[in-house]
Amino acid sequence: MIIQGDCHESLKTIEDNSIQCIVTSPPYNKGNLNGKANSSSGNHIWKGFGINYDSCSDARPQDEYEKDMVDLFSSMYRVVKEGGSMFINHKTILKDKTAHFPKWLFDIRDWNLYQTIVWDRQCSCNIRKEVFFPRTEWIFWFTKGKKPKTHKDRCEFKSDIWRISPDKNNPHPATFPVELPLNCIHMTTDPGDVVLDPFSGSGTTGVASIMCGCEYIGFEISENYVNLANERIEKAKEKLNE
Repeated sequence: MIIQGDCHESLKTIEDNSIQCIVTSPPYNKGNLNGKANSSSGNHIWKGFGINYDSCSDARPQDEYEKDMVDLFSSMYRVVKEGGSMFINHKTILKDKTAHFPKWLFDIRDWNLYQTIVWDRQCSCNIRKEVFFPRTEWIFWFTKGKKPKTHKDRCEFKSDIWRISPDKNNPHPATFPVELPLNCIHMTTDPGDVVLDPFSGSGTTGVASIMCGCEYIGFEISENYVNLANERIEKAKEKLNE
């Protein structure tokens, strides 16, 4: 199911120790980091400074954004089972000719940072003459406890570099390809486990969950994106039943 509403409030409806895996990519707050709130209408090459989301800003005050993210992901610890995992996709952003790594991720409370993974997009998400083309993003793998459930034999990508092209056919302005959550879910769940994405967007984690035989819960503030996600998840179910 997808719960429409603010992720902090939606999280309160989830039982303790009920989720096996979280896979998500929060807004990067790119607009504020670059001092502008410009938006990009493209979904695979970010030509502007920010992202034009349907119901939230990509240009919040940076200290407010970071505190909000730390509080949210720290709160996620309650709902995840012992041995469960959380994967957060984020990126390094260039501001004033200085690279800003998402250091706030290391302030997330209680979780064990288990591994950092590089997503090689195989293309650049913005074009700047003064730097090498940035074609990578990060995936931070957190675990509840130091012995997570793992099934490496099920994974397509077995190293800490995942070469996956972006999803260019999704109307949502900021997506990751379905192969990314698939690898996370295959690695850390069994069929029937529950997967959560607190920033559901177009429902890509939900589609991957269905493909892995898992249950899915998503939080999403935009009614338009809820409808889009439900449509994509239903198509994934129909395809499995063919």
